Amino acid sequence: TERRKNILTALSSYFLILVITAFYFVPELLAITTTPFAQKTDPDLTRRAGAWEMWSLVRLGVLLLLAVQLFLGLAKSGLTTRKTSENQQKNLHHRNSEMAIDV
Repeated sequence: TERRKNILTALSSYFLILVITAFYFVPELLAITTTPFAQKTDPDLTRRAGAWEMWSLVRLGVLLLLAVQLFLGLAKSGLTTRKTSENQQKNLHHRNSEMAIDV
């Protein structure tokens, strides 16, 4: 169903982002933050830090979109829930009526 597709896509994408985080974001952040202090600005370090920040913001945006997709997969509309409940009650009433007739 559409709900399962949304849930599966979101969860598998979250897993992929965790893998990317483990292999790029964490090691790069550790490398940047453990660089020894220097009096002069290192252009390469500044470039790497800027790239890390940009990609981190992209990752955040993707995570927010996936959160919405996961929410849509988990949420039921009130109308659908109400109709389902009404149909279940009608079916139960119908079965009870048939049982009373059979007796």
